[in-house]
Amino acid sequence: MEDTDIIDIAEGAWQGKARAAFADEILPALIDPESYGEAITPVGTGRGAVHRVELSVGRCAIVRQFRRGGFVSNFLRDSYVLDNRPLKEWNVSLEVEARGLPIAQPLAVVWRQDGLMFRGRIATLEVEGESLASFQSNLPKADMLESIGETIARFHDCGVYHADLNAGNILLSEDGPVLIDWDRGIAQTNLDYARAEANVDRLKRSLVKLGFSGGTFNAIQRG
Repeated sequence: MEDTDIIDIAEGAWQGKARAAFADEILPALIDPESYGEAITPVGTGRGAVHRVELSVGRCAIVRQFRRGGFVSNFLRDSYVLDNRPLKEWNVSLEVEARGLPIAQPLAVVWRQDGLMFRGRIATLEVEGESLASFQSNLPKADMLESIGETIARFHDCGVYHADLNAGNILLSEDGPVLIDWDRGIAQTNLDYARAEANVDRLKRSLVKLGFSGGTFNAIQRG
């Protein structure tokens, strides 16, 4: 689903889409974040290169480079064969946002195609809050955990599937839980029960891996 404020952007071999209000400001950070200057800083330690960019509106954007995990990353670290993953995530993000679900607002995306290979970056408005993963030693209150369960159920009821539902991709903001990182996400009319259950099981494995108590997952399920 395409918003009326979305425009096409391009620079050299790079193509992309952006919200018109952010296009000029965010494009340099998407094309070459390493040379953007003092207004950009690296974030996190995951497999993807993630940067925080200061915006003139007094907020920050999060710029994430698409990178592979697992064995194949030894050969194709940031490239996808005949698969424009950046554009796919952008389109899914816009659709999920249009359904009124709590995600980080998508601001812009860029990609380039070299032969059969696609690579790119996506920018979202930074969510002011901490990830569920950061609460290992100081658990959120029960009502917040239950609200996570309620939020996940809302996504499923709206036919939306998060391909990597883990504690790091659930942010707890003042307005409630927000799900981030929609690479390989799906937005359809209905979500079948098996896929919804697989989503919840993935979150449970993430919590166990991080050392959360069984009560944490139980509280989320109560939601």
